[in-house]
Amino acid sequence: MVLLRYLTVIVLPFLLVFIPASSEARSSIAKKVFDKVNPFVFQIKTALSADSSKASYGSGFIVSKDGKLITNYHVISGVLNKDKDYKMYLISEKESYEASVLAIDVINDLALLKIDKKFKKHLKLARKMPSQGAKVFSIGLPKSLNMSITEGNYNGILKNGLYSRVNMSSPLNSGMSGGPTVNASGEVVGVNVSYLLLSQNISFSVPVNHVRKLLSKKITKEKTAKTKDFLHEDIEKQIFSVQQQLMKDLSKNKNKDLMLNNWRVKKPSELLNCWSDSDKDEEGFYENISETCYLDNSIFLKRGVRSGHYSISYQIFETEVLNNWQLLNLATWAYNIGSRYAVNFKKKHNPFLTDYNCAETRVINDYNIPMLVNYCLRGYTKYSKIFNVDVKFMTLDKNSSVLTMEAFLRGFSLENIKEFIKKHVDSVRFKNSVSDQSLP
Repeated sequence: MVLLRYLTVIVLPFLLVFIPASSEARSSIAKKVFDKVNPFVFQIKTALSADSSKASYGSGFIVSKDGKLITNYHVISGVLNKDKDYKMYLISEKESYEASVLAIDVINDLALLKIDKKFKKHLKLARKMPSQGAKVFSIGLPKSLNMSITEGNYNGILKNGLYSRVNMSSPLNSGMSGGPTVNASGEVVGVNVSYLLLSQNISFSVPVNHVRKLLSKKITKEKTAKTKDFLHEDIEKQIFSVQQQLMKDLSKNKNKDLMLNNWRVKKPSELLNCWSDSDKDEEGFYENISETCYLDNSIFLKRGVRSGHYSISYQIFETEVLNNWQLLNLATWAYNIGSRYAVNFKKKHNPFLTDYNCAETRVINDYNIPMLVNYCLRGYTKYSKIFNVDVKFMTLDKNSSVLTMEAFLRGFSLENIKEFIKKHVDSVRFKNSVSDQSLP
């Protein structure tokens, strides 16, 4: 008892002294980072004029003494994609500066801008990324409020094909997009870009190496003289490079299969995030097996329009109770009504995309499986070489089992769309089919 009293008297005051000190030290680091970085971070807005209400806004930061700055492409995309003559402005406390676009990295959601103002200093780009668990700080103007700093931890870089993101455990809010993510020394390690909905402080920034590449792009006076046309040509090339990489990764699994009960289909690319499910009807009439795969990242083109990604899903309906007519009726309902496919064509006209061009056909694939195939194709009004397609197929010959596939491709060439459909249609086979006798 004497010892317990001794510990209470000596140890507890010790804790009371040092715990607040540790918290104060953390607060001091954030303050030092903020004071160092804040002079080079500004609000970026798009508007018809400097005095007009903003059409969009975000943050940006200075990366050179001659007035170059970095922000997200999605912050200023309206300048390129809206019919009205929107402009970009850097907003400081006393005045605003009109900005011009020098270059865009649409794959990584970055834009390089320039204003007519000189700076004595600028933010430095980090030479290496932080170690796992190290403190990082994000700075920007959330919801058009005061310049703010949030603190989190560096959790490595996530990679999906050509897309890469810094994974952070820190809060980001609308308006902070385009602001810098910095280390404890105030050096830029990334660019604030997004957060994961319905998560507990999972946010992302674009790794600083992409900023460095964008700064190294050669910009000529001839190109800046026709900025919008040149930038749209560059965007189309970047989208094309992404879908070429996606097709290359798809080809890696050309001799690999995915087993779905009695069906074999083409194994999805390892870039995709896949989920499976199995469910039986309450009355025991049929079983429904599904596999859904999608690419986590995409290219932002404008609000409501994303490119450079795809998803694919399979559903199987199997029964020992229903007759062929009943099973096909059930599968047809899911095929036509119980999916996003039917909803897409009810959407209003989009000036950024052409109207849908749809067709239906019946084919017999390499394994003698007859199928119903539907597809709807639409193009981009600004990019003549890339298209979106929604495609579905349904097998027709198995009395006790029906397989359906649904795929959504965004930003692919016609050649690659045809190749994608052919590969997936031709890969389908039933394990007991005549052409599949050699398979285990």
